[in-house]
Amino acid sequence: MLALSVPGMLLTQRLGSFDQHAVLLGYKAFSILLGTALIAATWTVNARRAERDRLAPRDLAMLAAIGLVGGPITALFSVGVGELVALYLFIRHYPVLLCTGAACVISAISVIAGSVWHIEAGTIAWEVVLLAAPAAMLGGFLARPIALWLGARRVSRFRVAGRRRRSNRPGNSQAIGTARAVDTLESVPPDPRSGAEPPKG
Repeated sequence: MLALSVPGMLLTQRLGSFDQHAVLLGYKAFSILLGTALIAATWTVNARRAERDRLAPRDLAMLAAIGLVGGPITALFSVGVGELVALYLFIRHYPVLLCTGAACVISAISVIAGSVWHIEAGTIAWEVVLLAAPAAMLGGFLARPIALWLGARRVSRFRVAGRRRRSNRPGNSQAIGTARAVDTLESVPPDPRSGAEPPKG
């Protein structure tokens, strides 16, 4: 995949000439389309589809095509190929960690390769890099432990607490019923055959 995307990105950087205003508009449109597609996939095709555990041959072909298209997009917007890969894998309902992990590695390698041209052209604001890079690295390092510490159960409790606060408002009988239903579902012990741990405290 990188063997197809990186050459396209480097050629676009050195041979292409684009209007900066048009590039900015294209970046905005790309971001909106990407976010809309992600939300639509979450609510439709991935709502009840089982997760896949291995790449199919058609997926490999599609990822190669994304590499060809994503390379030039990355040269224009500094993002593109990694995000397109993550979106495709997510739509195909692969595990989220696989989607984000693949996107991070692809984006990192693409950015490192593309930075050579920007260093030569003197287009990098190093004061911004020195300020933002350490914060981004720290956030990326802490994000996974925090997500694992929170877990699905704690996040669910936060949602239930919010429902309870809303249910305390006068006349909100529907919210009261919803909060009680959620409490009932969470209090049901798991099936011993499933291997799930019983709810704690």
